[in-house]
Amino acid sequence: MKTIFVAGFSDLIARNLLSTDLIRSLTKNHHLRVVVLTLDFKKDYITRTLSGTGAIVEAIPDTPPSRGDARLAKLFYNLLPSQTIRIQKQANVVRTKNIFDWVVGIMLGFLGRFKGVRKLFRAADRALVRTQYFAAIFDRYEPALVFASDVQGIYDTRLMKEARRRCIRILGMVRSWDNMTSKGLMRIVPDHLAVHTETIRDEAVHYNDVDPKTISIVGIPHYDRYTTAKRAPRENVLRGYRLDSSKKTILFAPPSDLFVQNNTVNRFVLSLLGQLPQEETQIIVRFPLRGGVDLGARSPQSNIVFDYPGTRLAETNRERMELTKEEDERLADTLFAMDV
Repeated sequence: MKTIFVAGFSDLIARNLLSTDLIRSLTKNHHLRVVVLTLDFKKDYITRTLSGTGAIVEAIPDTPPSRGDARLAKLFYNLLPSQTIRIQKQANVVRTKNIFDWVVGIMLGFLGRFKGVRKLFRAADRALVRTQYFAAIFDRYEPALVFASDVQGIYDTRLMKEARRRCIRILGMVRSWDNMTSKGLMRIVPDHLAVHTETIRDEAVHYNDVDPKTISIVGIPHYDRYTTAKRAPRENVLRGYRLDSSKKTILFAPPSDLFVQNNTVNRFVLSLLGQLPQEETQIIVRFPLRGGVDLGARSPQSNIVFDYPGTRLAETNRERMELTKEEDERLADTLFAMDV
């Protein structure tokens, strides 16, 4: 039996990947053992998410990077010569008034335009930063393949370094749509890379020196169920929120305070919505997955429901459990194609 390591460290991986049928598609092959690695404080949640799939969940201590590793991560961030990074640097100097950091960042971004410089820094990174963080678990399972589900994450980078040191093949995945231009230069280039779209593929080739022949476009995993799964009737969904299906329903998804400097905008929008006739309209306020939304001390009106991700009424949960699922085979096919 061969073992595949799947990285589940990122906050969004459970939604983006582990909640799909990828793991089940792999474990149905009785010649494969799937081990999902996550941080210790996330183990219970990941275990519940993967219940019944046959995967093994292993917890890793949440250990912050060393000072040298953190400095290298910042260095690789500055080396990426994308317009997004340049805008971020400009915004940072306006906020912090640190001219020195801005000048150094601009110089590193200029150097990052040259492929030879990028290769040199990656080689220096491999030589200078050595860690035994994953050594014990590699010794225990001896994996045939490592799947880094967030190639620019700090823990995925450590995992890929250990795999590279042991000459174990690496399949990487870009976590989100903007990561190739906003998260810095990839410190480890995997043997094969799974991306959502053609645009991300082109950015991986242009900015991160990935061979286009080693890239698979697999779509966005957690969007599959939006088009393949059986839809619940509108009446059932609204009943789960204890809302009236005969009324007009408005969905308000306020942006997180992480991205909105003035949270009075969200309060103002909700105040406007609250002035609509209650006998004709009802409002679902859907909070974001990450970060909070400060709506003040406002108590929702009878026609306003606050919906928090991961928290569902019992009726909605039961309805969702009855929905049929279509297995997502594309990522699994990519793994099998690598001769695991």
